[in-house]
Amino acid sequence: MELLRSIITLSILLSFKICVAQEDTLKILDDNAIITSDINGKLYYLFKIKSKNPDFQWDSYKFIIPNQKGFDEYYNVHEMQEEVDIDSINSKAIIDLSKEMTNWEIHNFLSKKRKIYLINKKKPNRIKNKLNSKIYYSYPLIYQGTQKNIEVLKLH
Repeated sequence: MELLRSIITLSILLSFKICVAQEDTLKILDDNAIITSDINGKLYYLFKIKSKNPDFQWDSYKFIIPNQKGFDEYYNVHEMQEEVDIDSINSKAIIDLSKEMTNWEIHNFLSKKRKIYLINKKKPNRIKNKLNSKIYYSYPLIYQGTQKNIEVLKLH
């Protein structure tokens, strides 16, 4: 009887932990994401939203993609991506964040998340003669903070 009570208690605790962990995870959907790197190979992601403050044009939210593999070695962007089916995940588009919250509320929201992932559309390719548009890439992110008027240039 004591063993059964212990198993039930453990099951309840584990299911609570799983529910809390899911609430602490954010998946940001950005089909136009630009991932950049510094001279050493560290990867960064930034998204910007039109500022509601008339003194600034943009509110920018900065992230690191944790890609360090050694003391001064880094995985490249292709080694960091993981394929996901967009139908299997619950993601939030950047435009939704800006509609639902002010800039400081977005900052607080991102600061409180334990796990954040960038969900980015995979470049189209054909699989069995069908265009597969449901495959996306996922990248782990660490939120670094907010700055005003930061722009990222996409170099071709």
